[in-house]
Amino acid sequence: MSKNTVREKVLAKAVAQTGLTTLIEVKTANYDRLVAQIKVATHDLDAFVISAKASPYADYKTLRSASGSYTSPTGILLDCTGDLTAQVAATSNTFVLDVGGFYQVKLEASSAHAAGSAVDVYTGLR
Repeated sequence: MSKNTVREKVLAKAVAQTGLTTLIEVKTANYDRLVAQIKVATHDLDAFVISAKASPYADYKTLRSASGSYTSPTGILLDCTGDLTAQVAATSNTFVLDVGGFYQVKLEASSAHAAGSAVDVYTGLR
């Protein structure tokens, strides 16, 4: 592992059915790539949003939220292994995002089930 690689994880994050739940906020300043693995332990997801802001004083702006953004990645979403907006329980998906110039990235999701979902998030920066 490179000494310039930063890794974070959030385990068993409770994701509600209503609204969006913040899974993780990753400070990306001084890095070029964010790799994230999303593992849904219980109950499917029905929304997944990647947002970013350019400085600590800026508001978050949505970068990706539609199904097609994940199934046919383009632009700064360099790769994605599946549709994060409809990820089913007991599966994992990974994406690679070009974060050059962004100060921070936020990942959010919502559950398709009234009982909510449990989600693990693993990230790496370089």
